[in-house]
Amino acid sequence: RRPAGDTTKVVETINRKNIADTDQDQAEPIEDAEALQRKQAQQQQRAAQTALSTQQALLDGLQELDLWIHDQLRTGILAFNKELRERTRRIASRMVDAKATTLASRIDELASVVRDVPTERQPELIVQELGCWLLLSRAFQNNPLDLDAKRALCGAESRATSPHNDLKSFHRQGRWLCIGEQITNRRDGLISHSTYLWPLDAQPVADLHSAVLLQDFYPASTGKRHGSMRAGTILQAAVQFYPSRWLQRATLDDFQPLDEPLDSASIACGIDISQTFISARQQLPWLEHVTGLVGPCQLFKEAAGPYWLKTNTGLLPLSQHSFPAAAGGPLSNACVRWNGREAELLTAFSATWGVIAC
Repeated sequence: RRPAGDTTKVVETINRKNIADTDQDQAEPIEDAEALQRKQAQQQQRAAQTALSTQQALLDGLQELDLWIHDQLRTGILAFNKELRERTRRIASRMVDAKATTLASRIDELASVVRDVPTERQPELIVQELGCWLLLSRAFQNNPLDLDAKRALCGAESRATSPHNDLKSFHRQGRWLCIGEQITNRRDGLISHSTYLWPLDAQPVADLHSAVLLQDFYPASTGKRHGSMRAGTILQAAVQFYPSRWLQRATLDDFQPLDEPLDSASIACGIDISQTFISARQQLPWLEHVTGLVGPCQLFKEAAGPYWLKTNTGLLPLSQHSFPAAAGGPLSNACVRWNGREAELLTAFSATWGVIAC
């Protein structure tokens, strides 16, 4: 028979072991948490170094762009226009090296854009575009933290990395109408898919003066996305805007298509697209175009000339050379994209024929 004291010692030993095991179990997560914090700190440090390196590369590249623009103006616009594709391709390649990929794509597209306008208007268009690039360059050099300028240089940041992704002022819930979409092939092999939304609720966003832009890029080999929205679709959606001096681009956090008929009265209003473009350029001088509904309108065509769209605020020259026959009568509304020179009719809304994609 064991003495009573031995049992007490065993119990004390077991208790001490249990306490030690408990302390060890509690200490291990603390060590893991500390290691995780160190890892996160290292990741943040690497991200900061990468951001600083990218910023310096952009600044160096933009200084070269300023000198390049000065050289083109010094040698003359006519000489520049004759070698437009070769010269723009060289500076576009330099912008890619400087991480300004969005600006590089815009520069590379200039030759194609210029060739689509009459010869007598080409020098004016070139000067305007060079001015936009110069203003964009100066804006970023003066303030590298300008999100609008950086977005025009490098593309839109993701919502996860946006420093303003938690601001409620850029998040709106409501009913939205898909008023049009545009799909274009880019020279870099990607397809640009733009979808435009219009608010149906009473002023869901006070600072929204044009259509909401949902932008997507994907390889041409994948074809058109099956989940894309069509013009005339009504959504109940939460729209997350990218922070900007001119609210336009956004993403959908979640949305649900609504099975309800489109009421023409709900989209009877429109904007003065020309004045809207001027206001947008005052905020973002490098902006290429704005999109919105222009209200009741009608198509007209000159005998041997272009099409025009007559709205309540004036006449808009159109870039297209043909339209569906159903769009020929009076229209209750129309979705138009305006670049300051000519308009592109994306969608026509007819009381007789409904939604007409153009």
